[in-house]
Amino acid sequence: MKVRIRETGAIEELVIIDRESGFDWSRDLIGHAGALADGQFVHDQDVDVYDASQAAYDWWAIQIGRLERIGDLLQQLDMAGVTGDELDSAMADTSDRGSAEQAEALLVTLQFFLIRLREEDGGHEC
Repeated sequence: MKVRIRETGAIEELVIIDRESGFDWSRDLIGHAGALADGQFVHDQDVDVYDASQAAYDWWAIQIGRLERIGDLLQQLDMAGVTGDELDSAMADTSDRGSAEQAEALLVTLQFFLIRLREEDGGHEC
């Protein structure tokens, strides 16, 4: 998703790729969160770019980075043979927070879960 920063005119990109389909779902993520409707991102159809403030762009870049790190950790845990039930119990206390807080709590929980697995495995990589 191409983004033009209102304050500077710089063109940046927000990208999050689905690991299975290869589809960039950044616009869907931002749209479903309401940021296209509330004016955080305004589509300039003439050049197919979204205008946003630097603050809005930075906030969304952080959220997308968190989601990417969560995806990386989930992939590592899957490769280590961790079951869904184990993950569900480890993440049970993250569901009562706002979306940004929940993503950060989930990231921290997954990191600690992965560290615990490595310690149980004698410090070897999963």
